[in-house]
Amino acid sequence: MQRFTIALGAMLIFLSSGARADMVNMDGTIALSVKGEDWAVQLPESDWALAEERLKPDGTGVFYYLVSNSRSLNFSIFLDQTDACDSGESCRDHFWANPHPQYKDARDVQHSSRNGFAISTMHFDRVMGMPATQTNITAHAYRNGYWIDVTLYKIGGTAPPIEPLLEFLDTLTVK
Repeated sequence: MQRFTIALGAMLIFLSSGARADMVNMDGTIALSVKGEDWAVQLPESDWALAEERLKPDGTGVFYYLVSNSRSLNFSIFLDQTDACDSGESCRDHFWANPHPQYKDARDVQHSSRNGFAISTMHFDRVMGMPATQTNITAHAYRNGYWIDVTLYKIGGTAPPIEPLLEFLDTLTVK
């Protein structure tokens, strides 16, 4: 009986947290959102495959990781309810105030704005400890109490050009 109660409790937690994420494909567009919100981050459908979807245990955010084989492009996004920032620029500043350890090795970091996002572009000379070059964009926006935290990257033997990542960023909409 105790096993059944534990299994039932775990299932209820999973189902209740699963109600927070929403990924919808329709009319050639993928919409990524948090259920209950009246907005979504939209991108062209193309050949994106969902590699991972995670929910914060407290139900205040969702993470999506998608991969495009035809573009050799990786796209991840956190939709995170926060009071740490209140604009794309302040969210980007918060990101860089205490970056993930891998970002301490970033080179050629440049900050700008593009398509409604406060962005940072950069390169890395090693990827997960391996000799490879990675080109990254982090893009930050803010909507209705949520930090929209996008990462785009490509990996290659030499530094992949930034232009395909910027072109893809230009296709994202928040509506």
